[in-house]
Amino acid sequence: MKQYAQIAKKAIISKEDYNQYEAIRELSDIKENPSSTAEEIAAAEEKLNQVSAAISYASEGSKLSRMNWWTAEYGLVGDINNPKIYGAGLLSSVGESKWCLSERVKKIPLTLDCIEQSYDITEPQPQLFVANSFKHLSDVLEELSETMAYKTGGIDGLTKAIKAESINTVEFENSLQVSGALKKFFTEGKKVSYLQFEGPTQISYNNKQIEGHSKDYHSSGYGTPVGPIKNFNLENLKLGSTTELHYESGVKVTGILKTVLRPGKDAVVLTFENATCDYKGKILFQPEWGNYDVVLANNIVSVFGGPADRGAYGAVDDFVASRVPTPKYSEKQLKLFKNYQAVRDLRTSGTYSTEAVTKLFNEFKNEVPNEWLLFLELLEMTVKKDLSPDLIKNLDAHLQSLTNQSESVAINITAGLKLAYEKF
Repeated sequence: MKQYAQIAKKAIISKEDYNQYEAIRELSDIKENPSSTAEEIAAAEEKLNQVSAAISYASEGSKLSRMNWWTAEYGLVGDINNPKIYGAGLLSSVGESKWCLSERVKKIPLTLDCIEQSYDITEPQPQLFVANSFKHLSDVLEELSETMAYKTGGIDGLTKAIKAESINTVEFENSLQVSGALKKFFTEGKKVSYLQFEGPTQISYNNKQIEGHSKDYHSSGYGTPVGPIKNFNLENLKLGSTTELHYESGVKVTGILKTVLRPGKDAVVLTFENATCDYKGKILFQPEWGNYDVVLANNIVSVFGGPADRGAYGAVDDFVASRVPTPKYSEKQLKLFKNYQAVRDLRTSGTYSTEAVTKLFNEFKNEVPNEWLLFLELLEMTVKKDLSPDLIKNLDAHLQSLTNQSESVAINITAGLKLAYEKF
């Protein structure tokens, strides 16, 4: 999970991802809320269907999400014909644990191909992936990381950032970083020559925002040339003088040099007044737009999701789970909660007797005769303390009578009885 987190935090997450996440979470919360109506559930399902249908591609964030789902949440490990459960989502559900090990669920050897399989968190999974070992998980995760923009950088990374329509960071070879919504970039041959961001943009060095270059300062976007400069010598620059930068790509910057900022050993940001920037006849910056800040860098070594200095950048679109209002329980539900609390109190006391259990047994038969879990807990407690055989027999008989409610209830009661009798 640590390895996963270090990789996942670099993933580029798309605008479409945010929309789908919100729709999935909304449906999940509505289904879990006991006061939700059938109409509300149907509306949330339709919203999710529409959002999912609008997804045009699987982003890095989506692929990492799928890998986490098919491993940490719903993973199996070992022999594909006799796997063991390790996924938290499977372990948290008795029903799904039994279901997943049956022949009705297809078992697939875990490979990087798992990221091509989407999932629905509100339904049981029709197939699962089996890792041959826990080391295998790390190997597949590392294989995925090698394809991600934070490692590939360059044109591939920039293309992913534009497609995502979200806040991402472009990092250069000297640890300078520009964070924002990348709108476009120009190339000369296979080399990037210019970057253009729209909206609030941050400039950082080694993941720390550079003073004076916050998203508030660059609130309307930011652009900078990239690449080698012809006959350039930083030491020859003079503040207050008209300066020209002629890039090998053809980009030309002209202006009065205002400041030379050095946030790191090889990191330099130049600021010009009354500046223009043009590229093959196209004006990229003009004097009336204010000061022009140029990041001196040659290569894009990494492109990753989110701002470089998230704390300084402030809020961005993120996976913020909405909270379902606290439900208003009926008197019947509150009474049922008290019944369960009575069992809990008796269990934790550790000194309960046949009479005490019998008293609750009779109360429950009168008040909530179909609430099978209450009776199963009482049976478990009675067996554990080796109390009256007649009480055990009566509790067992009542539970057996409840197995005809439904197939799922019968399965749960049968499994519970097995635990009650064998565990102790």
